[in-house]
Amino acid sequence: MNKIFSFCLLAALVFSCKKKDDTESGNPCVGAVETPDFLVKCFDDRGLPETLCAVEFTGDFELNDYSKTFQHQYCEPIGKIIRYKNAKGEILEMTIINKMYEKSNAIYSAAFRCPEDSSKFIGYCIDFERLEIWMKSDQSNLYITLGVHTKPDLREPGPDRVGDFLEIRRNLGNNLVSVVPFVIDRRTLSYEEEPFQVRLDKIELMDRVFADVITNDVSLFPNPKPYKYYINAAAGLIGFVDSDGVLWVIEE
Repeated sequence: MNKIFSFCLLAALVFSCKKKDDTESGNPCVGAVETPDFLVKCFDDRGLPETLCAVEFTGDFELNDYSKTFQHQYCEPIGKIIRYKNAKGEILEMTIINKMYEKSNAIYSAAFRCPEDSSKFIGYCIDFERLEIWMKSDQSNLYITLGVHTKPDLREPGPDRVGDFLEIRRNLGNNLVSVVPFVIDRRTLSYEEEPFQVRLDKIELMDRVFADVITNDVSLFPNPKPYKYYINAAAGLIGFVDSDGVLWVIEE
């Protein structure tokens, strides 16, 4: 698989100055998308990163309503505690510390080299929406971000070649982040899912049955293994297996 370099030029780092668009989402928990006042878009003149020779426009996209349903915990207010329990009855409390639904922009590189300069790559620019929540547990120093957004097809890139993804990012410390992506709406992607992505019609987790679950296969990873996540559209992040092999399932 080609190594993927992502050059994210996200003006959405500015949280303080935003305006709300008039169009409301079909999901009442999500509401209207916000637009940062200083959002940089694909056709804005901002120069090229040094690693790129050219940038092609993928498109301007809104999230599909179905993709938004995977952010079930977004319905909860900031400060809400989401509880997960293990087989011993121990409780892990995850606090929602922030959330956002806003327009954004990024330039990706799929490692396709430039014909005229093999030391540089072709970039693919996309204007898109991102729907994110941040959750943190002080008990275990666990800090994760659940993000739903539209990304270009980096295997066969081109105009309007995109899919909706849910990415789970876990802070590892020392400026390191573990990222696990899942395809939740293929849209026009040339592939159906990520290499380690697994879809299950149903699964039993601690005597509870969940339907239409997406998870990641960690069997091929050496120790320490990454977290194994369980998500679905009905309940969002329903559970995970940590690096010690302990299963945590969301409380009813």
